[in-house]
Amino acid sequence: MGRRGENIRKRADGRWEARIIMKSALEGKSHYKYVYGKSYAEVKEKKVEWLQQKERRTPAFVRLKLSVGDLLEEWLLFVQPQIKESTYSKYVFAVRRHISPVIGKVPLDELDSKTLDWFTKEKLKSGKISGNGGLSPKTVAGLLSVLKLAIDFGRERNYGCPQQLVIHNPRQSLPDIQILSLEEQARLEAHILEELIPFHIGIMLGLYTGLRIGETCALRWEDVHFDTKTLHVQRTIMRIQDTSADKKQRTKIVVDRPKTECSNRRIPMPEFLLNYLKPLRKAPENYVLTGTSTYMEPRRYYRKYKRLMAECGLGNYNYHALRHTFATRCVENGFDIKSLSEILGHADASTTLRRYVHPSMDLKRKQMERLSTISICGQNSGRYMASNH
Repeated sequence: MGRRGENIRKRADGRWEARIIMKSALEGKSHYKYVYGKSYAEVKEKKVEWLQQKERRTPAFVRLKLSVGDLLEEWLLFVQPQIKESTYSKYVFAVRRHISPVIGKVPLDELDSKTLDWFTKEKLKSGKISGNGGLSPKTVAGLLSVLKLAIDFGRERNYGCPQQLVIHNPRQSLPDIQILSLEEQARLEAHILEELIPFHIGIMLGLYTGLRIGETCALRWEDVHFDTKTLHVQRTIMRIQDTSADKKQRTKIVVDRPKTECSNRRIPMPEFLLNYLKPLRKAPENYVLTGTSTYMEPRRYYRKYKRLMAECGLGNYNYHALRHTFATRCVENGFDIKSLSEILGHADASTTLRRYVHPSMDLKRKQMERLSTISICGQNSGRYMASNH
């Protein structure tokens, strides 16, 4: 006789029957599979063998009932040793503050494009942590990119991630680009040259090397090579979310390697810029912006920058405008785009053209006028106008 709870019994025809409970996720009702044998021992062995085979056939996500949130947390553990601390911090913030609170409880095998479209719409509408408004299309696209990385990780491990999942990124418009005019740039330079101090040197480096704000804050005098007339960009400073378990504050400052491998670069320095730097030179380990062994964090530097710009009547320009201005001036003066791309720290020239190079109308007009030197119409336009007067 079978034991209570085993679902094994002897039938009236003399055979033994084992009943295996099957679940239907769609209907929520129990269904059964039956196996048969000539004895209790035989039918029990068949039942155990069938269940073991089912266990081997069933993906891990079904056995463990993984949710989207479970997958994201496992992925974070996997990528943490492989990436920069600042990148990991961004991933953690995206997962725990934006993605998991909204769709983290969705069963992994039930995640579909419709759910992701709804997630995108919700984030665009009211996705800010403060609850006051939605996130930008660029930020939402970043969240979807994080989710895609985790899904690819799950697929590699046969966790049952949907194979035909389509992720629709929100349409992004080109951001407004700020570029100082030649007159505004001259006004700014005249102001900082009235009293050349370490803080002002940072502004000049932005205008004439295109350094990012974090790169400027991290620059030490050992990075300025007067003998080879080059500037070595090999670190950056940024404020990131603190993900440590014993954190006392929500954010912290880290000094890390630059944004990408291409951002670790050597920039040729113009002679005039080196002449301004020489009188301010300090010990190799000191920071250029402060002249001391203590750095100035980007947030404080940005506040000082905004006060300076307000003094010049240029208060509407953010710090990245210096980088945009540098790139645009280079193009206006005939820079080779590949060289400019490497100076800016981009992986390829198309990034430079797409993001940072925005020729002025005067430059565009000058380029168009060049057509007159190669066309019959252009070469004869003066003769044509004279004959009509």
